[in-house]
Amino acid sequence: MTQKRRCVIICAGECDFSRADISETDFIICADGGLHYALEMAIIPDVVIGDFDSFSGDLPKDAIILDRHKDDTDAEAALKEALQRGFSDIVFLAAAGGRIDHLLGNIGLLFFARQKGVCAKMLTADCVISVVSGCEKIDAAAGDTVSFIPIGEAHGVTLRGFEYLTDNADFSFSKTLGISNVAHDNPSVSIEQGAMICVVGGRRSITGNNG
Repeated sequence: MTQKRRCVIICAGECDFSRADISETDFIICADGGLHYALEMAIIPDVVIGDFDSFSGDLPKDAIILDRHKDDTDAEAALKEALQRGFSDIVFLAAAGGRIDHLLGNIGLLFFARQKGVCAKMLTADCVISVVSGCEKIDAAAGDTVSFIPIGEAHGVTLRGFEYLTDNADFSFSKTLGISNVAHDNPSVSIEQGAMICVVGGRRSITGNNG
């Protein structure tokens, strides 16, 4: 039996992915209406969870049905399920389009995962979004547009392998210093204090373990 190394969470936002973005070895969690997309693409989910206010149809017998009067979104409930199962590599699909409040909330979930020591990414129609902290290599090809947006403030930020370099710089959410950089060879970031949202342009499939 093939071990499933990565967890993919299919949300109920606008469908911005294809079957090619999912590997046969992925563990699939459908959050509420994300089940519609799975069924349309003949994807068999491992877990279905939500309050199902955005899904109409027959649910699997083992679906985890949540109360509609709850504190967490269905996407957060799906993330917590993935963390409870021990996954350290998580990808969100259909998590960006439709409502700006859900998009911002889902980016917050990437930060929540980072705080738990887990790599979580959001794949959108034209970019990959993640949260970075400490020292990290950036998964970007030469020529890709890469933006760094601090969560609050980030200090001691050093960028290498980019068109615009920084050395021990301070970034603030109220400034646009990190917008629209361009990756060169071996791009990386080092952050002494804080965390940053990283947006890598250039839509491509991220099947498999991207670390």
